[in-house]
Amino acid sequence: NPLLLPLNERMIDVGDGQPRSTKIRSVIGASNEFPGCDSIDDDTYHLIHDPNWDRWTLRKLVQYITGDTSFRQLLTQKDIGQVQLDPSFVLSLDEVDLLRDACKQVNCDSVIGSIMKIRAHLEVAGIRLSDRRWLALLKSIRARAVMDGRNDANSSDLAILKHGLWRRPEEMDIVAETLAEHIVDPTAVIQKAINLWRKDLKEALAITEQKDIGLVVTKNSAIKKQIDNLDLSSATSQQKSEIRDITSRLRSHIADIMNFDGGSNA
Repeated sequence: NPLLLPLNERMIDVGDGQPRSTKIRSVIGASNEFPGCDSIDDDTYHLIHDPNWDRWTLRKLVQYITGDTSFRQLLTQKDIGQVQLDPSFVLSLDEVDLLRDACKQVNCDSVIGSIMKIRAHLEVAGIRLSDRRWLALLKSIRARAVMDGRNDANSSDLAILKHGLWRRPEEMDIVAETLAEHIVDPTAVIQKAINLWRKDLKEALAITEQKDIGLVVTKNSAIKKQIDNLDLSSATSQQKSEIRDITSRLRSHIADIMNFDGGSNA
C-alpha cells in the first residue's frame, strides 16, 4: 500500500523507486467509508487484519445529522466549508518538534498498571491489538499530558484511548464500558473535594458568628489537611484557581480567629 511508507517511515516514493524523506509530522485523513468498503454500512470485520487501518492511531466516527435542530443549523449557516483560523493557534514545525520532544519526557509509570488491565479486559472480549498499536497509543497518552501542561501522565489521560482501541464500529461500546471500569478521572475527584471545601468553609464562617472558636479551628484545620494531602497535579487551571481562592480565604479566616475577641492574639 503506498500509504504505508509515509505512515511508517515518513517518506514517499513518487514512482521511481527512490524513497524521499519528508517533513511529515502527522497524517490526518477523512473518508466516506471504511477501507475496503463501498459504503459506511458494509461489514467491517476485515478491518481487524488491515495493516493500513492499523496505522491510523486515533479514529473518529462521524454519523449523519439526525436531530432536526442541528439539521436546520446546517441548512441555514453561512460560509459553509470556510474556516476562520486564529493565527495565534498556528504552530511552526520547530514548535511541533519541541512538543514532540516534550512528549518523550512524560513519565507514564502511574498508568501502566491500568493500561495492562484494560488490555487484559479487551482480550477477554475478543479485542486484541498489535504491540505497535499499543506503543502508538502510549504516545497519544503522553501527548495528552503535555497538552495539559504536565510531565506525568495520569488516569485522565487514558480517556484518549476511546478513539484508538476499537478496530471496527461494533467494538466501540465494549471499549467505552472497559474504560469506564478502569479509569478514574482525577479532575472529577478534585472538583468533588473543592465543592466540599467550599461547603465546609461556609459552615466555618457561620460557626465563627456563633463564637464557637474551638469548633472553627478544628474545621479549618481539617480543610487545610485535606488540601495538603490531595494530589493536585492533574487539576485544571480553573480548579487551581478555585483552590487558591479557598486557601486564601482559609488563611484570612484563621487570621481573623487569631485576632478574635477584641484583637487579642492567641
